[in-house]
Amino acid sequence: MISSKTLKRLTERVLRRIGLEPLIYHYVCRKNLRRYSENDRAFLAANPGMILPPPQLRFDVIACSSAEYYVTTGKKMAEQIQSVIRKWGSPDTRVVCEWGCGPGRILFALEALDTGKAMEFIGSDMFAPSIQWAQSVPDCRIAFHLNNMEPPLSLADSSVDFVYAVSVFTHLSESLSRTWFQEIMRILKPGGVFWFSTHSGQQHLSELSPTQQKKLEQGQFVAIPSWHNGSQMYTGIHCPALMKDIITASGAELLEHQPGGNNTFQDAWIVRKIKIQTPSPAPVA
Repeated sequence: MISSKTLKRLTERVLRRIGLEPLIYHYVCRKNLRRYSENDRAFLAANPGMILPPPQLRFDVIACSSAEYYVTTGKKMAEQIQSVIRKWGSPDTRVVCEWGCGPGRILFALEALDTGKAMEFIGSDMFAPSIQWAQSVPDCRIAFHLNNMEPPLSLADSSVDFVYAVSVFTHLSESLSRTWFQEIMRILKPGGVFWFSTHSGQQHLSELSPTQQKKLEQGQFVAIPSWHNGSQMYTGIHCPALMKDIITASGAELLEHQPGGNNTFQDAWIVRKIKIQTPSPAPVA
């Protein structure tokens, strides 16, 4: 018997083929906004003065417009990133960048945790409305930048100590993933750390065709396609073998792989940009 989730995916595939997928997205978004509208009013009334992006932008980031969910998950993720910085970052980590930051759900929470204001925060995203909203937040000390679907980022070489990307590779093709991984290595300082999450494929087996499942077993990239890379409805699956190949090809050092390390349904990865070895001076004759 076909599960409701599998039936839903099959229906989506048919609608993709005939060019109607954007309608699905907008329909689900509107339905979600109606579902949480009353809860949102109560949450905002209980938290006067809280600055949040509009419901549409919240949905675009986490596929849920709930204000309370947006805030609580942002804080939880910020605490997780802070613990990674403390464990794997250098003691003098100062510049922290989120690639794929949306309207700053995690970045604003992470900045609030920096009570001593010792760090510099940067956010970059390709969705202009999210970046424009984040830039409009008063008294914001986070630098937000708009990027394109492909590199480069508007950051200098070796200028960032720590980069993180929450569920970004999960929406990119293999070629874009490899290109962007190299770009992150470019902006990281030697010895800098990169935390990111991926889909391993284990949560999507029932949605994949036999051919796709075989490719996954062989360590190849698999996608549940959408009308374009980068959309919420494009699912890029990087099995561990493939991700390790991308890391090795970039010249980075794998520090830790945590299956299910991001909310149990995505793998978490921590890598370090290998420091450039300075040759020892030749002995004086």
